[in-house]
Order: sequence, then structure tokens, then C-alpha cells
Amino acid sequence: LSVAATAGLVLLARRWSERLPGGWPTSLRQAVAVAFAAQVATLPLVVALSGQVAVLSVLANLLAAPAVAPATVFGAAAAAVSPVSPQLAHALAWCGQWPAAWIAEVAQRAASAPLATLPWPTGWGGAGLALVGMSLLLLTWQVGGSRAWWTPRRVLALAVVGTALLAAALVGPGRWP
Repeated sequence: LSVAATAGLVLLARRWSERLPGGWPTSLRQAVAVAFAAQVATLPLVVALSGQVAVLSVLANLLAAPAVAPATVFGAAAAAVSPVSPQLAHALAWCGQWPAAWIAEVAQRAASAPLATLPWPTGWGGAGLALVGMSLLLLTWQVGGSRAWWTPRRVLALAVVGTALLAAALVGPGRWP
């Protein structure tokens, strides 16, 4: 999941940030683009493994994002100094517990909200269905643009996705390379 999310960030986030409304603050455009890019890149894997689509995950990631850096820095610092100074490590870990608690609270509330997840088929079929759905959404996404969705590049992308799904269906589950 981390590799897929990172690929989504590297390949998609910057372009998407530029396509969001120019009236939004740059930091908000970047945060929304990062959250959506990670969601899109990991969605086929998540549904294949869990059989659910987390409806609130983008919002939860946006709310949790400010706490990630402090939790990571305090946690890494605590681990680094623990062999030398357990007391300092304890103090650093104590500081890191607050942003980590915020992340956990956001995750728990998002997961327990009504309709927080939608059931979805698992395995290759679920991953393929999620990939087709996301591809169709992405192909038709026109924020501030007037181009038609059926540009040659987009039709080619849809054809590649469709061919991959057809091949997966013909080969069958468990035998895909």
C-alpha cells in the first residue's frame, strides 16, 4: 500500500493540484490532491484485500495529515535517543503521543461513521471493478477544463484498463502472473 500511495503522489498529485480551482489556497489544493492521489492509487489494492471502499478516507486523511509529521518526528527521535537517554526518549515519546492520538481518533471516528464504508467484491474482480470505476471518474474529471473526455489519450487509457480486466477474467483468479 505504501508503494502504491507513493506512486500516486509522485505521478498524480502535482498535476491534480494544478487542476483544482485557482481560488483555493495553494496548501489546500496540494493537500486535497495528495489525499485523492493516494486514495486512487491504493483503492484497487484496498478493495481486493478488504472488500470495502472507505468513503471518508480522503476527508480522514486531510484531517489527520497535520499530525503525521510531529508524530513521526517525535517517534523517530525517541527511538534514536533511547539507547543513550531513556528519560529523553520517554519525554519525546510523550510529546509524540498527542499527534498520534489525534490520528487514531480521526481514524476511529471516520471508520465508525454511518455509511463510512461500502461493501465491495474482493479479489481480482473487486480490484478490477474499482480500477474501472476510478478510471471512468478520472477520465471524465474536468476541473476548469473544456476538453472532451474522449481525447485519444483517455480512450487509450480506458482501452488498456479494459484489456487488462478482460485478460484477468479469461485467465481466472489465482493464475494471474
